[in-house]
Amino acid sequence: MRVIKAYFGKVRQGHRIRKASRALQQQKKDNVTKVVNDFEALSLLDKEAAIARVLANHKKDFNLEKHFADADVNKDGKLTAVEFQSYIASQFLPKTLSNSIGHSSMDPPTAHQLRLVMLASGIPFIGFGVVDNLIMLTAGDFLETNLRLMLPISIVAAAGLGNCVADVMGLSLGGVIESFARKMGIQDPQLSSTQARMPHVRAVSYLSQAIGISFGCLVGMFPLLFIDFDDEDEDEVKEAVKKRYRVRMSAAVPIDGAATTTADLALE
Repeated sequence: MRVIKAYFGKVRQGHRIRKASRALQQQKKDNVTKVVNDFEALSLLDKEAAIARVLANHKKDFNLEKHFADADVNKDGKLTAVEFQSYIASQFLPKTLSNSIGHSSMDPPTAHQLRLVMLASGIPFIGFGVVDNLIMLTAGDFLETNLRLMLPISIVAAAGLGNCVADVMGLSLGGVIESFARKMGIQDPQLSSTQARMPHVRAVSYLSQAIGISFGCLVGMFPLLFIDFDDEDEDEVKEAVKKRYRVRMSAAVPIDGAATTTADLALE
């Protein structure tokens, strides 16, 4: 019984601590908001005077040489662009961003960042695969059904034309798919440029894209469930094509016995 009471006492104490911490954070936010609102209410001259007073009070604290020395990580006396960007990020950017762009930008990404890379790379390609296969199969079946009686095209040719339509549509739908994927709430892995160029990060990204587009293509094959494959017999299709050619040739060539016989033999 004492153990249970002690446990619940610790739970209540932790709850009070968290509640007090949240109240303190909210109070700090309110104080900052009040200062900002008071500053915005000042006139232009008063704003300039306030800024000058703040700079005068902190001028002694701002040591330029010290900042350059802190930014020079390898202590070689030369400040590179990467070191400068890392120092600025660690000093002025939010903590989550400065941790990824800051002094640890040379470190390998964490497992959490790699998982975010997988999601950010793979999910858009699922959409690409679904849209590409869906449009290709639908357009190919439509072209085969409507053009087969007019032109003697094969199923492979119809699939190629459907793929052409899918590629053209993909050019305009690519941005839509990417924006939809971003709206799903996928977090940015917050990788630095050095981390993004690491071989294992590229490998994870490529593998995620390959898996995503493969899965999307499999899902995009669902129109096959609704396509009717009970087409006319090949003989009936060929006969319909022959009749169309006979009509065209009879309209272009004077009808006589020899010409008709030659055309019939050529078609048969």
